Amino acid sequence: MKPVLFIALAFGFCLADSHAQVQNAYNHGDTVFRYKTSLDIAFSNFSEINLLNLYFPCVDRFLVQKTSYPNIEFELKADGYREFYTTDATVLKYGGNNGPDPFLGVSRNLSVLSNPVPIMRSTRKDDFYEKSNNELFLVYELKDLPTDLATWLQNHSASTLRINAVVESTHSYKGRDIFDNLLNSTEGFVIENENIYRAINIEIRKGKWENISMEKHEILSRYFGEVRHHSISFYGFDSLEELARISYSPQAFFYFNSRENLSSLSICRHLENAVYIYPNPTFGDLLASFQNYPHGKYNFSILNIIGKKLWSTEINYRNPGQRLRIELPYMAKGIYLYKITDSAGKIIHSRRLVLMEP
Repeated sequence: MKPVLFIALAFGFCLADSHAQVQNAYNHGDTVFRYKTSLDIAFSNFSEINLLNLYFPCVDRFLVQKTSYPNIEFELKADGYREFYTTDATVLKYGGNNGPDPFLGVSRNLSVLSNPVPIMRSTRKDDFYEKSNNELFLVYELKDLPTDLATWLQNHSASTLRINAVVESTHSYKGRDIFDNLLNSTEGFVIENENIYRAINIEIRKGKWENISMEKHEILSRYFGEVRHHSISFYGFDSLEELARISYSPQAFFYFNSRENLSSLSICRHLENAVYIYPNPTFGDLLASFQNYPHGKYNFSILNIIGKKLWSTEINYRNPGQRLRIELPYMAKGIYLYKITDSAGKIIHSRRLVLMEP
């Protein structure tokens, strides 16, 4: 896939009909497109970003709509993924999501905060600082767990795992910056975000719920130990609209938002198992991204058009959101096939691959 030219427009989280003093606000029924990609090395500021050098495997299409959850004004709903927000005068508050959880990255978990967290203020930016705490409850079925954790749960004659966790959130003004959307440069400011997640109680269900000690089971400490999410967000002046975000941990990624679908990219799928191999066509190496597949080792093979294997390599998928580089050997330009198989040899993904001369 060739680099895609994007035009970044404003992405707002506030509703025009409830807070008219906030600029460029969204109305119920608006559509928003989010373009997201993993990074090898995270940028230190937004002025370093050149969208022409980035590849985006898919696009999220969000619908702004009302929601029935307490303390939540509206949600942004995509295919299998939702984010919850509310506003208070000039302050935007984040209320949780129905999407990847902080520990395992399971897309089916619902996390609605009892006290929405202030994440940005449209006025007096240079002294903005908010720190808050919330509780989360996460439930995992066997199908959601990595193979070793699922085996551990079955060995304890249990079918479900429940986590009671706390999240400490800090959002603060970082400074001014510039984000170039390829048509013009937008001057704005940056908010630094940090969320620290800690599991405080773990239960397993054996007909009824039973507490279990995380300290006595290394596998639980490994999967549900402290997790830190660190990122920065770019906003235009006098607005609650996030234009772009750079994430540093637990993995590096970048996204920006637009009112328009600016490419022919497929819509991202969050509840389905998916594998993305890109760029395709390619002048060289490939990148692989797994979604809702168990952690473990997979095999990537290139075949000719009649199905004869020409080359293969192992892919070690370890973390949700991980972007894996596949270094291809020299091969003549042309049309090939590729397939990805799991440890049992089952094909989980196959497509046509176009190799081009550099």
